[in-house]
Amino acid sequence: MGDALLIESEHLLVEDGFEARWDGTRLVNPRDGEVDPSAMVAALARQCRTGAIREGVDVTSLTARRSDVLVVAGDDPCEAGIVILATNAYTPQLVPSVKIQPTRAQMIATGPESSRITDMPVYSNFGFRYWRQLPAGQVLVGGWRDTSLETEKTYEDEPTPEIQQRLDRAARDLGAKAEVTYRWAGTMGFTESGLPMKGPLEGMPNVYICAGFTGHGMGFAFMTAKQVAESI
Repeated sequence: MGDALLIESEHLLVEDGFEARWDGTRLVNPRDGEVDPSAMVAALARQCRTGAIREGVDVTSLTARRSDVLVVAGDDPCEAGIVILATNAYTPQLVPSVKIQPTRAQMIATGPESSRITDMPVYSNFGFRYWRQLPAGQVLVGGWRDTSLETEKTYEDEPTPEIQQRLDRAARDLGAKAEVTYRWAGTMGFTESGLPMKGPLEGMPNVYICAGFTGHGMGFAFMTAKQVAESI
């Protein structure tokens, strides 16, 4: 059953113009890539004019009105012509009617390995488990929430012993011998359809949404944001 799905995926990718191939053990997309998300976001931020990004502002409510949107941060109100909710898993905290499920993702990183453990980023178990090796040799392993789905439906972003032990075991099974040097977790936003929510928010004039990337923010976010911007 698993092979049949991967073979079907190969055909669909080829139809879309990708050079994907199923070699009997794995589905390879040679033109796929990887990115350091922190470095990428920092690079984008440096392109913005000074003062365009305000950090540490806790928005507590917003009220859509006929000609603008009242945004409240603590005791400070702000009148905005348009608001885009690029708040992913946290969107329901501002608009409870939006159905995005907060979901925790956990990872580990080892110290540098002297040999190559894997030659490219890998996803398995329908994307629930993934690993890659950095150029300097560190091995990153993440996921395994399919072993404890309900506990990972949370805003809590602290690693848990249960998942971390599974990640440790996975790193050893891959052949990593270096000690684990970092452990962390983050919050993803999952939609019922598996696709992002984008465009005007129903019942809230002048409010748009760009959220719910279901664990694929790096793949979905740029095109989704472009489509939202073009619709305004």
